[in-house]
Amino acid sequence: MSGDQRLTCPDQNEFEFSLFGPRYGESAVIHYGSGHWMIVDSCLADSGQPAALEYLSSINVDFEKNVRAVCCTHFDEDHIRGLAEILRQCPESKFIVSQALQKKEFQEVLRLGKGLNNSRRTGLRELRSCIEIVKTRPAPFNALMPAIANKRVFTEWVDDKNKSSPPLVAVDALAPSEMQVEKCLQQLAAADDDPVKLASEFKRNDLSTVLLIATPEVSVLHGGDLESNTTIGTGWEALLDDPNRGATRSPFYKIAHHGSHSGDHDRIWTDLLDPTAISALAPFRKGRHRIPTADDVKRMTGKRRDIFSTSQNSRKRKRATDQTVRTTLRESEVKLYDAAGQPGQVRIRCSPGKAPKVDLFGDACRIQNINCDY
Repeated sequence: MSGDQRLTCPDQNEFEFSLFGPRYGESAVIHYGSGHWMIVDSCLADSGQPAALEYLSSINVDFEKNVRAVCCTHFDEDHIRGLAEILRQCPESKFIVSQALQKKEFQEVLRLGKGLNNSRRTGLRELRSCIEIVKTRPAPFNALMPAIANKRVFTEWVDDKNKSSPPLVAVDALAPSEMQVEKCLQQLAAADDDPVKLASEFKRNDLSTVLLIATPEVSVLHGGDLESNTTIGTGWEALLDDPNRGATRSPFYKIAHHGSHSGDHDRIWTDLLDPTAISALAPFRKGRHRIPTADDVKRMTGKRRDIFSTSQNSRKRKRATDQTVRTTLRESEVKLYDAAGQPGQVRIRCSPGKAPKVDLFGDACRIQNINCDY
């Protein structure tokens, strides 16, 4: 990324939404004006550093001072890897996290990650590190901003002394619903420290935060990993049927749950998005789990024309030619992948009175060009 001359800092009044995705993981950065930024979730770049910080460094952003908010949508490893490092390097940011993850019941029951797979346990460790970092900060940066439906979780004004004018940015949580949070706590209590019961309650992403990030001129709907659910009061259905939800239709959308069928709902496109909305997703590819599928791509292209992906190709395993090398790699649990397809970035920029401009970096592409033959 750093060698591309197109990587310039946005203008002071220019809105930017960038999505990064190295096939396993995703992270978004938003410039909402006046040189100030917000980061949602984290993934790692090839360097091992958080992709968001690597990008901001490449365009000469002083993220120590100018990243003002950081959000963890949920604790899955592909959304949280490197988030603690982001918080360390952005000490003047507010930390937004789902209200459910802040409940003492949740923290206690999941303290050791009993019954969860390695990925979830890793995510929990990262989340605990994030909370510990924030709590050691001086006020006002030592508070957790609880995200729950219909709650404003972050606001910034051009002038803190004059709050009568529209804010520079207003960030509202649209999910999880209060019913979903309560349901989660009841499930944890019912599990009674039983690993099998506990694991069975965390197969979905119902606790994922969904954000509406709005400036006076433009907004982006960040769908996190929220999925549709048949249970009343949960998932996308709860958000879409909420009578207290605002009427904003966003021109930009971070597609939920990597473009999967379970993360989609027809009313997202009709009720929450502008008819000409530009959307972006980060594919999920780990082991046998690959999203989006060919059917997902077909479904999404039928909804919108301007949908982009951070990655086009899947990584293919390489086989070492020497038997001794293969044995050593296997015993060391080292896996080789080919170099085809690098982590990508979808960048959307929009200035007042001008049409949005989309730039694709690395392996990013239009969704129609995703290689689903893997």
